[in-house]
Order: sequence, then C-alpha cells, then structure tokens
Amino acid sequence: MKKSRAILFLFVLILIHTFPLFAANNATAERYMTSANEQYSLENFSKAYTYINYVLEQYDEKTVTLNVKLLAELIYYDYLGEIEKKSDLAAFREYQDSVNDFPYIVSDRIQKKLDSLVPVFQKVAADEEARKKAAQQQQAAQQQSTSAPKTQTTTVQSSAETIAAIQASNDALSKKIQDSSNQQLIITQETQALVQQIREEFTRSTQEIRKETENNQSRTRLLVIILIGIVVVMITIIVSVIVIVLRMSRRQKELFTTTLRIVSEIKKLPLEISNSTNLRIEDKYNELKKIQEAASAMAANAEPAPEPEIPQEDIPVPPSIPKVEDKDITEDLRAELRELATDCEEKGVQIDKHTGRKNNSRKIAELVFKLAKEMELGEYYSMLYFCASMVYDIGLLDNKAELFESGEFSTEQKAEIQNHVHTGIDRLDFVLEKFRPIFVDAVCMHHENIDGSGYPDGIKNKRIPDIARMIHVVEAYIAMTSKRTYHSIVDSETALETLKNAPEKYDKDVVTILEDVI
Repeated sequence: MKKSRAILFLFVLILIHTFPLFAANNATAERYMTSANEQYSLENFSKAYTYINYVLEQYDEKTVTLNVKLLAELIYYDYLGEIEKKSDLAAFREYQDSVNDFPYIVSDRIQKKLDSLVPVFQKVAADEEARKKAAQQQQAAQQQSTSAPKTQTTTVQSSAETIAAIQASNDALSKKIQDSSNQQLIITQETQALVQQIREEFTRSTQEIRKETENNQSRTRLLVIILIGIVVVMITIIVSVIVIVLRMSRRQKELFTTTLRIVSEIKKLPLEISNSTNLRIEDKYNELKKIQEAASAMAANAEPAPEPEIPQEDIPVPPSIPKVEDKDITEDLRAELRELATDCEEKGVQIDKHTGRKNNSRKIAELVFKLAKEMELGEYYSMLYFCASMVYDIGLLDNKAELFESGEFSTEQKAEIQNHVHTGIDRLDFVLEKFRPIFVDAVCMHHENIDGSGYPDGIKNKRIPDIARMIHVVEAYIAMTSKRTYHSIVDSETALETLKNAPEKYDKDVVTILEDVI
C-alpha cells in the first residue's frame, strides 16, 4: 500500500513540476496546494484533507486541473482509511458531505471503500443512538414516571429518522459517485493518452539525441584524424628542417676546420710565395687555391711537388688581427665581452670537472690576464686573452673522463690526449667570428715549444702567437704548483726556476714577466 501511495505521490509531483500551465492562478490556492502536498507526504492526512478542500473550493468540475484531482484523490482515500481506523462518525459524515460537494474526485477505490464503510458507520450510529437512549432512559428514571412513555417514543422516532436519513444520503451519494466514476474514467483515459504522448515524445527526443551524438562522434573522429595528419606533417617538416640544419652545421664545421688547416698551411708557406705580410687580394686567392689543390692531391694519395725547405726564422710572422685601442671600445663591445666571459667560465668549469683539475682553467685565465695587463696589451686584448685561456683545453671534452684518472699514460693514450688541439676547434662555435682567431691560436698552439719541438705543427719562436706562449708558460707553472696525480707539488720559486732552465720550451720574456706578477 505504501509503495502504491509513493508511486502515485511521485506521479503527482511530476505532473505538478512538468505541467505548470495546469496550476491554479490563485496564489493562495497554490500555497494551500503546496501545504496539502507537504502534509500528505508527512502522513498528516487530516490537515492535508483540510487544505485540499480549500483548494477544491477554488474550482468547479469544469475548471479543476488534473494535478489537483489526483492529489485530492490520494488525500481523500488515505484520510478515509484514517477515519475507518478511528471509527470517527462525525468525520465520516463530514467526509460524505465533502464527497457530495466534490463528486468528481471520487475514484473507484474511494467508492468501494465508502460502500464498505456505510454499514459499519450505520452500526456505529446505531450504537451511538443506543448509548444516547440508554443515557436518556437513565436520566428519565430519575424524573417523573409519567414522562417516560413520551420520551421513549420520541427517542425511537429520532433513531428511525436518523437511519432513514443516512440511507437516503447514502443512496444520493452512490448516484453521485457513479457519475463521478464515469467522469474519472474519462479523466484516466485522457491521462493515459497524455502519458503515452509524453512517452512517444520522449522516445523521439531520445532517438534524435542519440542520432545527433553519433553524428558528433563521427565529426569528432574525422577532426581527430585531420589533426593527427596535421601533426604528422608538422613533425615531418620539423624533423626535415632539423636534419637539414644539422647537415648544414656539420658542413659549416667541416668548412671551418678546412679553413683553419689552410690557414695553418699558409703559415708554413715558403718565402717565395709570400715575401711580405701585405699580400694583394689576388695573391691571397692564388695562394689559397694552390693550398686547396695541394690538399686535394694529398686526399687522392698524390704527392704534391716538394717545396724548398727554408729555416723557420726566415718565415715571416703571419699578420695579427686588427689592433683595437681602448678608446675604440664601445659599450656594445664591452657587453659582448662580458657575455663571452660568462660563457667561457661555464665551459671552463665543465672542462675542469671533466679532467679532474679543480679550478685549473680559472687559475690560468687569471694569470694570463695579469700578464696581459703587465705587458700593456690593453683592456680589449687582456679580456680576450682571459676568455681564451678559460677554454684553451676545450678539446679534452672529447676524451673520456676515465682517461684522466690514471697518473701514467700509454703511447696510445698520449696520442689521444694530444689530439685535443685539433678537436677543440669544433667546440668554438659559441665564440663570435670576430673574436675566434685568438681562441683558435689558444686552442691549437698552446703546446708549441720555442725550439719547434712542440706539437701539433712544430713552429717556433715568434711564429707562436702571444696567447699560445703565455698559456704554455702559465699552464706549466700551475701544473707544477698544484696537486696532480702524476707528480708532487713544488713551491713557486722552484717552479719559476724550472721554467727559466727550459728556454727551449718556454718564452723567457713571458717567464720574467710571470715572476714579476707573482
């Protein structure tokens, strides 16, 4: 029963919220409708009955709405059950009056329940009349005996009239209920048709939504496929560009390395090819072409024509980079030098960590900077020498770090380490082109000896650039005065004395200036 009531109650709520056009226009009636609904949900059927009766009074049989009828039917039915439990005759009579006033809310189940309760309440009425009669008889016994027959006759007549009135009211109610049942059947049929229409509309809407969803999914899949295709094309383009850039970069490095080798060969040219440092442009072009032809011949295992050997003392020193005076240094140039110094310091830390020589690059760079200042080379070259000295051993990054952990090296290991003067050139791409010649000199020639016994080219004396001779002296000094795995540490005086005693290796003028700086 409770389950059926709950279902009907839920249906009424749906109708109330789904079809607001059927609600009463009277605001007070709407409030009473809401109150009746709330009291019914709390199973306070007496109050719900009172509220719904007020709502029904606002309508007639033609204007009453479907949701009002349904809620009234629920309340009337459950309130009738409450009257039955309490055997409340007065409430039953009042209920009958309400049913007579609003017969259109009487359903089949209300009619059946009413029919079953009429005999019950007739008996209740008879019992009540009997109790009244007994009470009256008891009261009459206390009065004069002459009034007894008249009172008894009156009581019997009153009881008979009451029963007859109830029967007549019951007959009239049955007729009205029958009419109301027919009307209720029509309403029920209309409700079922409306529900069926709603159900069909819901089904149609659901199908449309499903179809639209499928179309959206198809469009989404197509869009995803298009996006994936675009991404694949973009990735292909990016990869192609990266490959092209890498190939161009590799080609540029190869050209740069070839150029440096050509420059190295130029330095070894005999006197007949270059009698002065002021060669004309066409002479330099012919000179470069001749070296390229010689390099091509060497690559094809062809021996180029031998050149006459000339003492290196007679070979002119190659022209240096253009002189830059301190007064010519602009703020932009200073900013470029500061940025270069920052990059070189980072590279120097990387080199020292890789080779296991703590602060080696900074120590050498600072001493070279002091030498440059002492030699009055100016702010520009002092700063460039400092930067180049930070990365002079950058080629060692191409060797494995484990190689430097051993104190003794085999012939193959020594050859591998010595190769850093060549490989280091490829790592100078972070240096601007206008600064790069000094860096190339520092990287390639810092192991050249004054007597020509060094490597890689065996040049000597003033053919060795200033920066290379300075690094060669300072590196030897720092190595002797620092802790190394392959020798013991010595004091500064001993290290300087060792450098002085080896003029065939180290520039004696640089050694003298170093002694003054230290």
